[in-house]
Amino acid sequence: MTATTTLLVDIQTVYGTERIYPHNDLAQALCAIAQTKTLDRRVLRIATDRLGYTIKVIQQELTL
Repeated sequence: MTATTTLLVDIQTVYGTERIYPHNDLAQALCAIAQTKTLDRRVLRIATDRLGYTIKVIQQELTL
């Protein structure tokens, strides 16, 4: 089994506040460790700088 090192997140603005939602098990595990439902830039910075993870932002498509 290969361990994944990519955090999949979705960034949304809710009432003018940036929210970073987890999209895979690894990102959800970080939320559990941080005891939050969303991630913040501080946690993501630690995950990339100290733990070596990469971040991929999921882009939502606009359909008309």
